[in-house]
Amino acid sequence: MVIAVVEQQGNFFRWNLSANVGPRQPNKPDDVELVRFGYFCMKQNVRIPPKPELRPFLEKVRPIGPFDQDLADMIAAHERTRGGSQDGIISVAKISFSSNNGEHYDGVHPWIIVVLNNNMLTVVGDIYPRIDMHKQAGPEISKTVKNILTNDSWFK
Repeated sequence: MVIAVVEQQGNFFRWNLSANVGPRQPNKPDDVELVRFGYFCMKQNVRIPPKPELRPFLEKVRPIGPFDQDLADMIAAHERTRGGSQDGIISVAKISFSSNNGEHYDGVHPWIIVVLNNNMLTVVGDIYPRIDMHKQAGPEISKTVKNILTNDSWFK
């Protein structure tokens, strides 16, 4: 199940994966839909438009559905354009508030899920982190987000 990363004393919230997304990975439905929604938001982001070489891949990725070749191709293209790891996998981010790396896995490159969160935040704006309220969010991610954000025990 998708998880939330929150720093209580700062104004920080990120959605994270519960398991990796990519070829031969668990590809849990809500994790895959979180990634898909992130790429949907990247495609819609007018404030920080995606690199032109990503456009053909972004056009093929649907915001809803299981892991497929179009999403695999999108992840690989995204990795090629940004540098860093080239494994075709979006990994669970190991975000640390106490280290110098913060949201970067190697001190230079942010976790891809962090990049996708930034696109979500820009595109959905005031409703973030309630991405379940966006009409393009898939049913699996919507169900998980709503459960997490409306469950009082999560905030304890």
